[in-house]
Amino acid sequence: MENTNINVQRIMADIKAEIERKNLKSDILSFEDVFAGGSTASGSDFNEKSFVNELSYLNSNFSIASNREIKTGKKVIGGLVIFVKKVIRKMTRFYVEPIVTEQNAFNTHTVRALNCIRKFINSSTAKQKELIDIQIWYNKKAMPLFNEVSETVSLLSEENRLLKSQVEELTKRQEINAAVIEKNNVEIELLKAKLEKLSAEMVRK
Repeated sequence: MENTNINVQRIMADIKAEIERKNLKSDILSFEDVFAGGSTASGSDFNEKSFVNELSYLNSNFSIASNREIKTGKKVIGGLVIFVKKVIRKMTRFYVEPIVTEQNAFNTHTVRALNCIRKFINSSTAKQKELIDIQIWYNKKAMPLFNEVSETVSLLSEENRLLKSQVEELTKRQEINAAVIEKNNVEIELLKAKLEKLSAEMVRK
């Protein structure tokens, strides 16, 4: 059986040496800084236009082909190079194709999930706009009406207070008038009694 052990340290050392040889930067970008197109993010805020562009790219390129056309820039031995590459691809197909199939399945589900997120964002944006429209309508229409009603209620409350005060004043005056009338009635009765007494004395004389 062919030895399939991989020397990871040696591979990493070769990659590092290749980077240094080509004077490339070995700075590793964080996840937040990486875009699918290779550009870097200019900030941490959500950018809907960039999201739509990246999602459009993913929808167009999520499927990976395992049998790509083999090309070479070598003119003299180009045919031999292509033949060798085809032989190598055929020999490794049993190993590569399952990986490509799994990767394509993962890419498909990932893109579907991102499309669902986009629909959710669009729905949330529409609901937010609706709430903003309601708030604007409330500020322009409902709030002035509410203030007008509140002022009317305040005026009616003040008028009701004044009317209640007037009623209480009239009630007090009525009670005073009733007491005066009662007193006058008593005095009238006394005067009647005196008149009757005088009339009786005059009759006897």
